[in-house]
Amino acid sequence: DPLLEQIAYPLPNLHWRAPRRQEPAIAAWLPRLLANAVAHDQEPLEPTRDLYSDTINSAAGRLTEALLLDIEHFRQNEEPVPPALIGSMTNAAGAAGRQGAFARAALIHAAGFVTTIEGQQVEPILGAAMQGEGHEALALRAVLVSDTRLSAAASRAFPRFILQGVHELAAR
Repeated sequence: DPLLEQIAYPLPNLHWRAPRRQEPAIAAWLPRLLANAVAHDQEPLEPTRDLYSDTINSAAGRLTEALLLDIEHFRQNEEPVPPALIGSMTNAAGAAGRQGAFARAALIHAAGFVTTIEGQQVEPILGAAMQGEGHEALALRAVLVSDTRLSAAASRAFPRFILQGVHELAAR
């Protein structure tokens, strides 16, 4: 649908600014917006680009960051994180294509936080995405090691990828 293609980026941007915590119906749109962004982005991931710089300006990156902010809000208020948010995080980690890579980059950039979320199931998905020598794996490892706030939890979750990413960055 041409209309859905035209709003694939503006709607996630609007979602980012919306009062999601005050209006649960808005938060419930996240899975649909992510699916729309993935479905309407047929561009390949560019290997020469800085993945995280692209992530923060992408539909899936903005949606994933909004999701993480919502999860953080529940945790700060010592409330249980709704299972729908945990499920949305898992869906974002497993999303296909370039938008999926952007979602994974947002999660990896926040690995110190993500790895401490009770019930999360994204660690194995992110680990699988960082394996190998493909463009996405290399870019995701660069995102992981470029974060100066790398936590002990993230270091325990992804030690092999941190070491590999450091070696790859040093070789550039």
